[in-house]
Amino acid sequence: MVLRPRKSLGKLSAWLSKIPRVQDKDGRCLMIWIFLSPTSSEDPDKAHYRSTLERIRNALRMLENVLAVLHLTNVSPTALPRGYSSVTARSSQDSLLVHARHEDTGTTLLEVNGLLEKANSTSATEGLLRWSIKAYELTQVFEPRTSKGYNGSCMVTVSIEPGDSQSSDIDRWYRKEQLPMLGETSPALFLRCRRYRHIAETSVDRGGPTTDLLAVHEYRSVKALFQHSLDKGPVLEETEWSKKVLGNAKRVERTIWEVK
Repeated sequence: MVLRPRKSLGKLSAWLSKIPRVQDKDGRCLMIWIFLSPTSSEDPDKAHYRSTLERIRNALRMLENVLAVLHLTNVSPTALPRGYSSVTARSSQDSLLVHARHEDTGTTLLEVNGLLEKANSTSATEGLLRWSIKAYELTQVFEPRTSKGYNGSCMVTVSIEPGDSQSSDIDRWYRKEQLPMLGETSPALFLRCRRYRHIAETSVDRGGPTTDLLAVHEYRSVKALFQHSLDKGPVLEETEWSKKVLGNAKRVERTIWEVK
């Protein structure tokens, strides 16, 4: 009889541990997304290309405000899942995801851009890369408690350029529908979602279109995500609400990245 309360408490604790944490952020965390592609349409020397990326990554890590740098490779399939007919995938082959302190942001971005220009101007690498730089500030973290302390090797980015006066509708859609769907996904697959807002006033924001809103869904692995899509369909099923939101947006991109 004495064990019953303990068992009940254990069940309650287990149930509470599954409730995701939703934390609104004040923008103090900066994410700099560097999209990279070879300048030539022909396949570059892969070893040379990869070694150049690794040198750039190591140099970025040395910048004062930089906390971490991830190398991501685009693994998006040609055919996107159902429900994404109005969505395109980013064409960049690689990207470097830079997490930094949101302090003296303009200087940090200038340092990043200068480093890329220097790396691309040596006799061995001249003209090897083209890139675009986009800066975002963190606005929200959605994380199941079972995910804390784990990092995945797969990231799905959903970037949206809102239609006129659509930003609040997109935020409500994410909070009321998309995040609950992600929260119901198996912890063996989904880890967390981070949402960002583009910093429009940055002086170094070059190359390609910009989307104001960005969500990064982190999964345990690309293999696990693709297997789930084959067995059960997409993690986020198409709904009338999602069709309306995506249909009214000016631009939407959904890209699957593997963390190298």
